[in-house]
Amino acid sequence: MNVIDNVIIDIRGFPYIFEISEIYEDGAGKYIVQEIQDNGKTLKVKYLDGKFKDEERLYIAFDRAKIIHNEVIRLDRLLGIESMPFKGSNEYLAIGYLAKNGYCTAQVPPSTSDKFEKTYQQLTNDDAKKYLNSNYEIVKKEESKWHLELRIHFSELNKNISCQIAIKDFKVKRSLSGLTINNNPFIWNLFKIGFRLGHQNVDFIKTHIPKMHISDFNLGYSIIKEKKS
Repeated sequence: MNVIDNVIIDIRGFPYIFEISEIYEDGAGKYIVQEIQDNGKTLKVKYLDGKFKDEERLYIAFDRAKIIHNEVIRLDRLLGIESMPFKGSNEYLAIGYLAKNGYCTAQVPPSTSDKFEKTYQQLTNDDAKKYLNSNYEIVKKEESKWHLELRIHFSELNKNISCQIAIKDFKVKRSLSGLTINNNPFIWNLFKIGFRLGHQNVDFIKTHIPKMHISDFNLGYSIIKEKKS
């Protein structure tokens, strides 16, 4: 029996990470992964609650990932959003940098402001209205803003090539405040892992980062932003 610490299962371009001692959830309840066996093919889990509480079970890792993926898609459709997956070390490096140096904003037309506020509340348990007139703007003239625009603004990068490559992939634009990523699916996924409108609570975000990528996140956090000449 070949036991490993973690495994990544790809479902339609979405990577799902299973790690020893981490807690996951399905329709039967929450379970903790005790072992990852057979080179990542099999999970030995123990249910913490629900109808299988205290039971140990063996599951095919791919099947568990499909269940999680289907739930992600179901919730995205329920909320009326599209999110994108984070893939690999470089992206978590960039996320660490953005957590330290970035702040998120939202601009929305009046006709959809209630929908955005409800969706944001459901996804983050945070109240968008408290950011009004700072990082949340309801554009008064309907014709000037016809859909929701989510952005994260951040400082110029230094010469860390890995971080530059990852952030470039997020479609960066230059703005008066520095650099900006204007990409709704990307920002929705940042909200899922603890980012909020305004500046970020890095310690809170770190609780949502997979253990195998904590070192990447910390490295990104430690990158010094480029000084203006």
